[in-house]
Amino acid sequence: MAHFYEAIAGILKLEGGYSNNPNDRGGETYAGISRVHHPEWIGWIFLDSLKDRMGFEKTLHLLKPLRDLVSSFYRVEFWDRIKGDEINSEEIAHEILDTAVNQGITAGIKDAQRSVNLLNNNGKFGEDIIVDSVMGRRTVKELNSYPYPWAVCSCINGFQFSRYVQITEKDKSQEEFFLGWLKRIKL
Repeated sequence: MAHFYEAIAGILKLEGGYSNNPNDRGGETYAGISRVHHPEWIGWIFLDSLKDRMGFEKTLHLLKPLRDLVSSFYRVEFWDRIKGDEINSEEIAHEILDTAVNQGITAGIKDAQRSVNLLNNNGKFGEDIIVDSVMGRRTVKELNSYPYPWAVCSCINGFQFSRYVQITEKDKSQEEFFLGWLKRIKL
């Protein structure tokens, strides 16, 4: 069984702290939580109350209440939705979580489903599943029974990379993020 706290530690290393880059489509973000996509997150109230302090963004990681809000957010919005506690492979759970955080929950689950279907070798390693972006019992079962977790992760990374290329080629302003996005790919 995969472990949430190990997975979230890896995500937070990639996501960093506070940012408000005008070229970032997610707008203002903290620990990878985008204000554009998650305006209801209670942590924004906390952050807004600190913004008038000079250098506030450099000390945010020290605030336990804020760290707890971030952790709770990722558990409810991502880990529970990908059924991370039910996935046996740490590697697969972490990869799905990373894709879901960076490219959306739909993409994370869909990429995992597509990977299982591509890798099942015409039924030798399992059955095709419906690619519906829902982490249901069949998806979890096929992920847990596939004998080569590294291969599932490689496929997910390939889909992730392809999406980064499409975004960047379509909008040159996104090039400044491309190198950082590549840090998420472990091929």
